[in-house]
Amino acid sequence: MSAHSSNLGVSESEFGKFWKGFRLSRWKWINELASRSRYLVSALLIMYAVLAYLTYYPDKNQILPLKHYGSINIIILGLILLIVLIIRWHHQIPGLFHWLWESGRLESKGGNLQLEFEEYLQDYQKALFSSKEPMIISFSLLLIFMVIGWWAGIPRFLISFFTPTVVIVLSFLTLIGFLCLFMGGQAAWIGYITGKQIGRLTRQFNLKIQPRHPDKCGGLRPLGDFCINAALPFIGVGLIIVTIPVLHLDLDDVFSLMATVSLFVFFLPLTILAVFTPLWQIHVEMTEQKMFYEDGFASQAMALEQIIRAQATEKGDLLTAENAKEKLRILQSVNPEKASYPVWPFHFAPTVLFAFSPQIIDIAVKIYQTLSQ
Repeated sequence: MSAHSSNLGVSESEFGKFWKGFRLSRWKWINELASRSRYLVSALLIMYAVLAYLTYYPDKNQILPLKHYGSINIIILGLILLIVLIIRWHHQIPGLFHWLWESGRLESKGGNLQLEFEEYLQDYQKALFSSKEPMIISFSLLLIFMVIGWWAGIPRFLISFFTPTVVIVLSFLTLIGFLCLFMGGQAAWIGYITGKQIGRLTRQFNLKIQPRHPDKCGGLRPLGDFCINAALPFIGVGLIIVTIPVLHLDLDDVFSLMATVSLFVFFLPLTILAVFTPLWQIHVEMTEQKMFYEDGFASQAMALEQIIRAQATEKGDLLTAENAKEKLRILQSVNPEKASYPVWPFHFAPTVLFAFSPQIIDIAVKIYQTLSQ
């Protein structure tokens, strides 16, 4: 532990005790699936193996899934990447809250930082254990995808192009997909509550912002990195999904249409919610502190300039003026215009381009295809 935490009498065992009992969900089976990728990845690999069997050992003259709809390969790969990245991010949650405490970036608003931080963690756990909201999200997600699938004509497509036996097999695979969607809803709830908890930092604590920190993010870059990692599943999968409408691997445009809809209806808002929403209040706090910093600099500079002007007269004290001039020169070394004061806990322009790269690529490709016609 750092000297900061040791001075306040907080030991590793106290944090260890909390994290030992920490759970992402009140349901044990959801915790198991949310903390280990092998179960869900194995389910997807079973799905892929069955589709491969239907492709290379077809039943009569049916559609060959992986051959006639090559986008399925991309979708399976994207789902596996999504699962691995989400669970990887889940494992980063304890490290972020340890860093918040050990880094000394928090100051108490009520006089007892240890007690306030313990209550902050307990509130986080209590919010995660909600019994209704995560289930509502999961079932809503299932319903949305069922409506999209029905609208895209997938049930009619299955009945028209596959034998009854294969339709039953594909229905079983659909159940596996529903399980992944259900867990996606649970992951969305965990991400929402975690982001909301990060957003509460400025309301419950005073943040120590270090404008000249080497990370150029006020010493808060771990917060920014954590939120970017929360969006990494949507960015990574979006970059894979965007290849579907580009490559034209399928007999028709069903998966291409669904890919484009997913990029803008699901991945875009989820990326915004993961990166920018949790950090907005921190951005506001950093902006306010920047204004305070600039006002303080301007006041000091003005006072010194007034001394110089007053002492530069015929009856003035040149030594006093020289001292004020030297102080002003030193003060200029911390001029906010020379050393940019950070207002985000990440580098804004590169982060925006990276976060929305799937949508940018999709728009660029469609513009190129339109101009080429």
